[in-house]
This record gives sequence, structure tokens and C-alpha cells, in this order.
Amino acid sequence: MIVSYCWHHNVNQSTYNIIPILNSKHHNRSNKHTLATAPHAAVSMASQEAWPAYQQLLDRRAQLTEELKRLEQQRKVSPATKPAASKLATTMPGPTTAAASKPATASAPIQLAETIAALQQQLKDAQDRIDEQQTAAREHIKWLHESMGDLSPLDQSEASQWTQINEMYRCMYRPDDIRKVNQQIKLSIDQKLEKLRRQIADKVVLIGYTATTTADFVPTPVDKRCPGVMVHANILNQIVQRAFIEHAGISSNMLVILMTGMLISLFTSSRGPFGSFAFMVVVLASLWLVNCLVAFRMFNVLANLVGPTVALVLSWAMITLYRQVTEGRAKRLIAGRLGQYTSPSLARRIVDQTGSLQIVPESREMTCYFSDIKGFTSLSELLGPEKTVLLLNIYLERTSEALDKYEAFINKFQGDGIFAFFNPPLNPQTQHARLAALAGLESYRCLPEVQQELERRGFKLPGPLHARVGIATGNVVVGDCGSQRKFDYTCIGDTVNLAARLESANKFFGSAIMLNEQTNRQMGQDLLSRPLGRIRVVGRVEPEMVYELIGRREHVDDQKVKLIEIFQQGLEQFCAGSIDNAIGLFKQYLQLIPNDVPTIRYVQL
Repeated sequence: MIVSYCWHHNVNQSTYNIIPILNSKHHNRSNKHTLATAPHAAVSMASQEAWPAYQQLLDRRAQLTEELKRLEQQRKVSPATKPAASKLATTMPGPTTAAASKPATASAPIQLAETIAALQQQLKDAQDRIDEQQTAAREHIKWLHESMGDLSPLDQSEASQWTQINEMYRCMYRPDDIRKVNQQIKLSIDQKLEKLRRQIADKVVLIGYTATTTADFVPTPVDKRCPGVMVHANILNQIVQRAFIEHAGISSNMLVILMTGMLISLFTSSRGPFGSFAFMVVVLASLWLVNCLVAFRMFNVLANLVGPTVALVLSWAMITLYRQVTEGRAKRLIAGRLGQYTSPSLARRIVDQTGSLQIVPESREMTCYFSDIKGFTSLSELLGPEKTVLLLNIYLERTSEALDKYEAFINKFQGDGIFAFFNPPLNPQTQHARLAALAGLESYRCLPEVQQELERRGFKLPGPLHARVGIATGNVVVGDCGSQRKFDYTCIGDTVNLAARLESANKFFGSAIMLNEQTNRQMGQDLLSRPLGRIRVVGRVEPEMVYELIGRREHVDDQKVKLIEIFQQGLEQFCAGSIDNAIGLFKQYLQLIPNDVPTIRYVQL
């Protein structure tokens, strides 16, 4: 219900209260009544004894007024009809009794007129008596007001009475103040009504309850308890704006389902399960946002989202399952093949990263690794076939573990020899020279473990087990090499030949691990080596500078480092042509290490 509010002045309490005013006409009647009730209150205050009789006069006046209205209406409707005798007329003395006792031969209109005249006279008499009492009460209130003067009330009760007397005096003798206030109230009401009229003019106004205690609440998609008038307002808004919600057609829904299914299928076919799942979530969220913010909000079209959602999920699930079954088998085959060259964990990682085995031959810088057992031929003759196979199995197993630790690709086993390489296209390694050097040190460290394992099994070797390692860094061609029936993933080139020759050159220098200059330069400063000089290998015209790998610098004592510096100085003097100075330095070195083979070779030259 739409209600305007205004300030209404209560004369009896001399305060302003907010009361609902439906129209100005009702408010004017309320003001007149307020001013008219002041004499009645004055009579009640002036004389408590006269109040019952005064109240009877008021009731009598009201009854006479109603009876006169009824008779006047009767005379207008049917003037020829004889009315029944008025009970009010028969109960009053005077002319009414005489009029009622006239002969029945008088005409009905005359009787009705006489009855009305008698009632009017009685009403006049009652009003005169009321006016007399009100006049007396006014004079009494005036006398009381003048008698109070500047006196002060003795208590709260007397103060309340004095306040009532002042208010009554004000209403009866100074009504202009009240009328002024009423005019202000009426003006305020008119202004508020005009403001309300401008707000609702030419508009549809819905009236309803919003109090939570009322029953006019219904559940909606946005609220469990929504006022019913709000639902009506939304319905009316749709009707006025013709914004009716429409369902998307079957063809549109099928097109969206087809497009989303194809999109996720293409993406899942070329990506992994986790990446495609994330893409599916993004597409699904985008689809819902487009449906809510574009189709529904802007075009009032409600599209079917269940179908596209099911198409997305099923497409992703089925393609992912298919790829896991088929590509998983292919990856296992590739990983099995790569497992022949490197560790199973590295093979699985390569397959997961690349997705396929790229075997197209290409040229790149790599580090090649060759190793074999020192004196294996004589050792195999001494041990016999069975013990030789056991020796190889244990040695190759321990050496392969060392190479796998540094992610080497083991190409093949050649009797007691091992050929491996680092930095293939399948597993790029920026520090491949360093990894190869560390793998050489690790493989040499495991030789005592191999010998202990053989002794634990009852095979006593004639002496310590030694191995020779050759490492070279340079450009090679890597990829599948061979026939259509038989091929191998390997590398070929001058660097491969150099690494094999360096492994054999260890025999001349009595060294364990020999490096070419490029490997020595790239392996890092924390690994210590000593130069052995320049050698000419088969297949090369230019001599190659070679180095012996000593170990990690932190594991080499200071005396060994000084001896290496002495040997290096002697080698520099030898290469510069100062043979005598070089021999002197070499002999100084031999005094501390008399069995050093490279130094003995230079002294004997």
C-alpha cells in the first residue's frame, strides 16, 4: 500500500506526530474536528456534574440529526406515502405530540412536514442548550486562565491541568495559531503529494508487501524468499519491454555441441592429458560466461549448456583414454629401445618430453667416451671363458651404472670395451664435456668394487684391476645408421675416432683417463688435469694436445698439485726446445715419483 506521510498537530497534546494521510480532504475534516472538540473538553473540565447531562444532549442532537436525514430522504423519494409515526417525535413534549394526534383524515404530506418541523424545533432546542453550556464553559476556562496568571503549579498533576487549560484557552480564544499550523501542514501535504504525483505519473505502480512477517514470499533463482510483488514487477517489465526469454533452437544447440566437441578433440589429440584438461576447463567456463553474459543477458536467449558440457567431457575422456592405450604402448616401446642406451628413468623422461624418438641424423657437438680393461686379453686367457664372462658382466654392470648416473648414452659393448656419448639431440646437455669427465672418474672409482665382488665369489685376480678411458669432444653426426633391417642409434665422425685413439694412447703414457684439448677446456676448473703433450693419431694430420685427468681439485693434495706444475713446466721447456731444462725438471719430478710413466717417456726421448 502506497501511503504519504505528513505532520499532524495534536492540539490536546501540543506535539507533532507522523500520521498517514490519504488525501487533503480527510486532513481538513480532522483539523475541524480537533478545533470543535475543544469546547466539549472545556465543559468536562469546567463542571464534572454537568458533563453527563451535556453528553446526553450531544447524543440527542446526533439522534435528531439522523432522523431528520431519514425523513428528508423519504419525502424526496415517495412524497405521497404516509410515513410511520416517529418515535422521536412522540417522546418529546410540545408541538410534536399535537401533530401526531391529529385526525387520520389529514393528508400524508402534511403529516410528514409537521413531523420534520417538530424534529427541527427539538434539534434547535438541544443545540441552544448545548451552546449555553459551552458558553458557560468558555467563560469558566477564561476565568481559570486569567486566575493562574504568573502562578506556578505545585506538583506535576497541577502542571498537567494548567497545560490543558492553556491549550483550551488557546484553541477557543486564539484559533488563528492552530489554523496557521494546519495551513502549513496542508501545504506540506500538497507538496509531498505533488512530488509523489510527478514520480508515479504515467507509470505503472505495483503495490505489495515487503515485510518479512507476511506470507507473500516466493522462492526465485536469486533468493529463497523474494517478495511476490517483485516477481510481478519482473513479469510486467518483460511484458512492457517485450524481453521474453527464448530457448535456442535445436540447430543452434547442435552447432555449439559440434564445434566444442571438435575443438577439444583437436586440442586433446596434440597435447597431453593435463594440458588438454586445463584447456577444456577454460572452454567450458568461457561457454558458460558467453551464455550468461551475452546470449541470456543481451539477447534473452537461453542456450542448452548440458549438451556442450557432455560433449567436451566425453571428447576429452575418450581421446585421452585412446592415447593412453595406443601412444602409451608406443612410448613403452621407445622407452625400451632407449633403455638399451641409457637408464630407464632417463629414457622415460625423454619419451615424456619429446613424445617420439627423433632419429633423423644431424651434426652437433658431442663428447664421446671409450673405455676397456687393461690387459684383458692375457687376463681372459688366465681366467677361462666362464670367469671371463662373469668378470665382464660385473664390470660392465658397474660401469653402466656410473655412466647412467651422468646420463650417458651407451651405444654398444665391444668385448671389454664400452662406447658411449653425451649431448645427443634426445637429451641436450650443455655441460656434456664435464659430465663425461665425471663419468670417467666414477667408472674408475668402481674398479675396486668389481674386484671385491669377484673375490667374494671366489675368483682371485693376479693383480689390481685397471681400465683405460679416452674422452674427446667435437662435432659428430648422430642418428640412426644401418640398413633397413638392422640399424643402430649411434654417432660417427673424427671425434669418435679420436676418443678411441686416446683410449689406446693411455698404454704409451701409462695414464688412466686421457682427454683431448676441447674436453679439457670445457670440463670446468674444479677438475684437475695435467698436459701430456701433442700426439699424432691415425687418421689425423695435425697433432692433438692431450691431457691426463687427475681428479677433482678438492681431492688432490697440495704436493700433487706442485708436482703437476713442475711436470707442466718441464713439458713447456721441452716443446720450446730447451731439452736440458726440461730434462732437469723431469728428473726433479722423478725424485718424488720415480714410477711416473709420462715423465720417464720424456726423459728417455
